[in-house]
Amino acid sequence: MSSRNKVATTCTASLEMTLPTAVDDLHDTVSQKYKAWPERIYVIASDGRIVDKTGPGPFLFRPRQAKRALDKLLAGRERK
Repeated sequence: MSSRNKVATTCTASLEMTLPTAVDDLHDTVSQKYKAWPERIYVIASDGRIVDKTGPGPFLFRPRQAKRALDKLLAGRERK
């Protein structure tokens, strides 16, 4: 297992993430191709509004903040 995979595994476990996690290769092929910088967590409503945006990752990711925004968004959706 590569060191990147080990870090990703540790991170997803410590943050209790249940979403699938992808890890780029050592040459950052995907990041270079798709210009995935800065990484952020966005919560986007179905109408395209950005409901929540965390800081650049991985150190300023706020998964609990994103979860609260998702929960609030979904709760409002159920009331309609």
